[in-house]
Amino acid sequence: SGGPRVSFASSDYFDAYYGVNAEEAVASGLSEYHPGGGVRSAGLGGAVTWKVTEPMTASLFGEYSRLMAPAADSSLVKERGDRNQFTIGVSTTYRFDFSM
Repeated sequence: SGGPRVSFASSDYFDAYYGVNAEEAVASGLSEYHPGGGVRSAGLGGAVTWKVTEPMTASLFGEYSRLMAPAADSSLVKERGDRNQFTIGVSTTYRFDFSM
């Protein structure tokens, strides 16, 4: 399962994760950056899930996303990061059956 994904965020979110204030700029060497809100990223993701045993399932998932402005305009991304973001992972679940 999966498909296209678009995420949005507020200016507070962008400021917390992508903003660089004057003090942080001096400490890190990055340029100051004060973002607004908007589209965070667009991408494509999916997962494959299978039943390992009756109570246990496993999933393999992956996602590619491209950061959009204002995330992509952050000095953190431009000077030290990359607009292209990849996520992969594996998860398992186990179902307990409690009966009285």
